[in-house]
Amino acid sequence: MATPRVKQRVPVDCQILERTIAEMRRIGNNINQIAHVSNMHQPTDSEYLPHVLEEHIKTLKFIREMRLK
Repeated sequence: MATPRVKQRVPVDCQILERTIAEMRRIGNNINQIAHVSNMHQPTDSEYLPHVLEEHIKTLKFIREMRLK
């Protein structure tokens, strides 16, 4: 009879995770600056900005969840 597989937790390097979160915040700040310029109706290459911002937020939430494990 086969035994159930046990999920193994991958150790999280908190230092790397913290640096990643800091970098994600800097990227988010840049995205917000682009959105601000775009909302002022100035020319930008930002037609995909809403999607990029949404994905950025999802990634940041995922990283935060990893930090809590």
